[in-house]
Amino acid sequence: MSHLIDTLKQVPDFRSAHGRTHPLWLLLLLMVMGMLAGYQGYRPLETFTSDYRQPLSELLGLESLEVPSHCTFRRVMKGLDFQALSHQFEAWMLSKAQTHSPDNYAASIDGKRIRQGLTDAKGKQRFVGLVSLFAVEAGITLKLEALTQEDNSEIKVVQALLETLQLDGLLITMDALHAQKTLEKIVASGNDYLVAVKSNQGRLYDHLQTYFECLKPMAEHIHSAQSRGRDEHRCIQVYEPVGIALQEWTAIRSVLCVQRWGTRKGKEYHNTAYYISSAATSPHHWQSLVREHWGIENRLHWPKDVVFGEDDYRLEDEQALLNWSVLRTIGINILRLNDYQSLKTAMTKLANRVDIIFSLLT
Repeated sequence: MSHLIDTLKQVPDFRSAHGRTHPLWLLLLLMVMGMLAGYQGYRPLETFTSDYRQPLSELLGLESLEVPSHCTFRRVMKGLDFQALSHQFEAWMLSKAQTHSPDNYAASIDGKRIRQGLTDAKGKQRFVGLVSLFAVEAGITLKLEALTQEDNSEIKVVQALLETLQLDGLLITMDALHAQKTLEKIVASGNDYLVAVKSNQGRLYDHLQTYFECLKPMAEHIHSAQSRGRDEHRCIQVYEPVGIALQEWTAIRSVLCVQRWGTRKGKEYHNTAYYISSAATSPHHWQSLVREHWGIENRLHWPKDVVFGEDDYRLEDEQALLNWSVLRTIGINILRLNDYQSLKTAMTKLANRVDIIFSLLT
């Protein structure tokens, strides 16, 4: 498996050789290690390097590490090309990814905007963010694409991600935003899809409502659970795809109806959701796959915001925001690849332990 340092050494250095004191890979490595040690921001990174100069020198095999200034870190993040960094990130993850069948390797695609106001030269508000392909069970991100003001739609970015996807055998889950062209790209890439169908896809949604009222399922699975004052029940029914409306969609092999009911805080609830998929598996496994889609919110977006403070980190440069988000993703992947499921627990354990952090980088 590729060591992170080897990967960072492949990121092209945009800086002039004249006056360059620190190699780019070293600056990026210090930012990742500092972030995992609890040092967020340019000035804290300078403090981190200064405070741990001696052990960092020994770990990196350097005679004496010269401490980069906070201005050096800032210039790197503002000048580094996001595409160059994300390309090497993907190569790093490809070196670690194993081939799995759709039955045991589900991945979610979703976008996250960084909630910080940016303004252009004319004073207009802008946004920036990332679209991630996230393996929910493993808790790691496999691929990234930038989401910017010029893209107009997350759909366009997702399709661009799929066009260069070098993994196959995935079951890719998405929300109802994505339609036929996106699904065609998933199937063409050697993967399968699982997509929620909502009322904004009117013809298909209406068809499925009638469909479930008139036909009997091929199979079903009911799961019940009680916890924290909740009484929850889930029933998933699997149907064979038939009908004109379904034939218009790409490679459908399964149609799902998922009903949820029970009580929360003494109040009863009941809702129904519909899904289509190009894969076929057991109702019991569909239960976990449907629930796993939302894991991208809990296991990637939430840690970025709460553990690493992504939405609170104030910058004034679009490129720096994107590059920082990639480094946070690298940090999360490092922890998950080393079996840390709770990132809060991991950050507490790793605080100021540069020796342990360095040992995690393979």
